[in-house]
Amino acid sequence: METKKLIILGALFSLLILLLVIFFITVGEENQVSTSPKSLSSSEKSSEETMETQKVVLFYLSEDGYLHPEEREIPLHPSLADQAKQTVHELVRGSEEGYISPFPVGTNLRELYITEKGVAYVDFSITLREKHPSGSTAEVSTIFSIVNSLTHNFEQIKKVHVLVDGGGRQTLKGHVDLSRAFSSREDLVVW
Repeated sequence: METKKLIILGALFSLLILLLVIFFITVGEENQVSTSPKSLSSSEKSSEETMETQKVVLFYLSEDGYLHPEEREIPLHPSLADQAKQTVHELVRGSEEGYISPFPVGTNLRELYITEKGVAYVDFSITLREKHPSGSTAEVSTIFSIVNSLTHNFEQIKKVHVLVDGGGRQTLKGHVDLSRAFSSREDLVVW
C-alpha cells in the first residue's frame, strides 16, 4: 500500500513539474523585459563597448525543473552594489540560450543594497508578486534564480533577502517564506 502511495505522489509531482514548465515556456516567449529606462545614443554605445566587462553566471529554469547556468558579459562597475544590480537586470531580461525566465513579464528591479554582513536586499516591482504563477516549485525557482546568481558571482554576498514593492512580504504566492534571507542552493542547479 505504501508503494502505491509513493507512485501516485510521484506521478502528481511529475504532472506539477510538467505544468510549471509549460507555463514558463509560454510566459518566457513573451518575457522580453526592458531593463534600461532609455535607449543609448551612438556615443554612449561606443563608450559602453570600450568598457571593461565581467563574466557572470545567471541561473534560469529549464524543462527538467532545475536551474541551469548561462554566462553573460556585463559592464564592469566600480561598486559591488552596481555590479549586483547589473547582474539582476540581466537575469530579469531573460535567457539568451532558450532557458525559461522565472520572472513574470513587466518585473523590474527597484533597488538593491548590500549590508556589511554580506546580505543583499533585492527589491522588485509589485509585478513580481501580482503576475507570478502559483505553486511552491515556481516560487522556489524564482527565489533561487536570484539567490544563486548573486551568491555565485560575488563572494562578498553570502545571503539574499527578496523584497517586493519596497517591503517584506510573507510569500510571493503563499508558499516560500520571504521573511528571511536565503543562502545558495546548489542542489537546484544542473551544471
